[in-house]
Amino acid sequence: MKLFRGVILSLILAIGVFPSVGFAVSASELTTFLEKEGLTEEQLSHHLSFYWETSLEDFDSIEELEFFLGERITDENLQELLSYYEIDSEEELVQLLVENGEIEAGEDVRNVFLYIDALDFTVDFYTGVAITDENLQQLLDDYGLTLDELVAILAKNDDALENYQFIEDLEVSLLFYEIPITENSLNQFLNRYGLTLDELQAILANNGVSLEDYETIDDLEYALFMYGMPITEQSLQELLDFYELTKEQLQSLLAKYDDSLDHYETIDGLYLTVAMYMLLDESDFLFEELGIGLTNQEFVNLVKHFLTIDFMDPAFEEKMLNIDARLSALGDFESISELTEAELNELFSLYQEMLDLFQLEAKYYLVKGTEKKALTELEAFMLESTNGANLLIEFYNKNGKFLADILLTADLFGGDLIDKIDQQLGTIGKVVDQAPKATPKKEKKKDKKNSEVRTVKGGKLPNTAGNYAEGIVAGFGMILVGAALLRRRQVKRS
Repeated sequence: MKLFRGVILSLILAIGVFPSVGFAVSASELTTFLEKEGLTEEQLSHHLSFYWETSLEDFDSIEELEFFLGERITDENLQELLSYYEIDSEEELVQLLVENGEIEAGEDVRNVFLYIDALDFTVDFYTGVAITDENLQQLLDDYGLTLDELVAILAKNDDALENYQFIEDLEVSLLFYEIPITENSLNQFLNRYGLTLDELQAILANNGVSLEDYETIDDLEYALFMYGMPITEQSLQELLDFYELTKEQLQSLLAKYDDSLDHYETIDGLYLTVAMYMLLDESDFLFEELGIGLTNQEFVNLVKHFLTIDFMDPAFEEKMLNIDARLSALGDFESISELTEAELNELFSLYQEMLDLFQLEAKYYLVKGTEKKALTELEAFMLESTNGANLLIEFYNKNGKFLADILLTADLFGGDLIDKIDQQLGTIGKVVDQAPKATPKKEKKKDKKNSEVRTVKGGKLPNTAGNYAEGIVAGFGMILVGAALLRRRQVKRS
């Protein structure tokens, strides 16, 4: 089912709300990559497993794998690492690694660790700033704790201050342990996010809860993330610093798309919007290359529409899981003509359900010159020939507001469109993935099932659909890029 899964499923999976069943790295691509890197598959698999607890099956493309691995160790980046950790020489680095059992005496770090990120990760584990009275007090001040409170938190987690040599390790543990809400810890929390107590209480009240409902700073912080961090002078300045903009430049960027700061209540929504606008500013050709008539402004409309959808809603996730299972049941096919009548019905039903889930409505037209003939969804899927006409699909929200349209011509109903969509999604991902993110583990689900299925609206889909059914699905897959953007922004926080 390359076309349907290649567009719809791969883009929905980019949203990250259910297990991945996307494309895997092909054998030929892997062979070329291994030859370029001078590695065997066994060496690469060991590296991924030992340092990152992952495997080749978790990557959908060579580009993704390369980005994950980072740079090979070179004299230049090795020297940068030594300088960062204040290690005098490569010999001293080797001694540190030998003492901690990471390598054998005489081994070359370039051959053992292969990539600089793996070496950096390992060195970081064994180095740090020794705990002193001064930096311990600073840590306590940062978290609004007394020494007795810190000792109590550690003891509650079967831990003790004596177990730590470096202040960084102690701070990492605090991030995992529950810090109780006290006057000091609450004040530090408010300062960290540039909030006043009244502002915090107002946010909680607007969501039907109060400060008394929380016992730990961690739970309070998580709730605030879920409700949306408000825009404050501090959070706005952090955004400006992150994107290397002045406030005037930000206002000018928003105004270019008929937008303004007044339209935003949470900093998360603003982060996403700025990323999107900067992407569009830097890549005017982004959608032009697809040749389906999707404009930058229509992309903006779609992403703003997706911002109104609660992707964290358990009901939404449950529906996506159901769609995933049913997609897997269809198996792989090269062409619509390979499907049975029941499978065609299921394909059409899935398309309708996804439209509804993303709160979209679509209208279909055959366009030839000045003529424009309306079609039903079923008629559009049944098309075997358009007699030289193009298929226009208009997307609206549930209130009837126009969002975008795409024009599908006969020459677009092949693999090239899928490749273009995949390439543009990768371009978008690179911009949105500038900040660290927590990526859920991938699982695989592949169950082959066959059952007679009717469409959502009860109509039965005849087994005469041609390539235009694939094109409709491909077009809808393109607009899910906006949803992928939103979800990727939501999983940045760790």
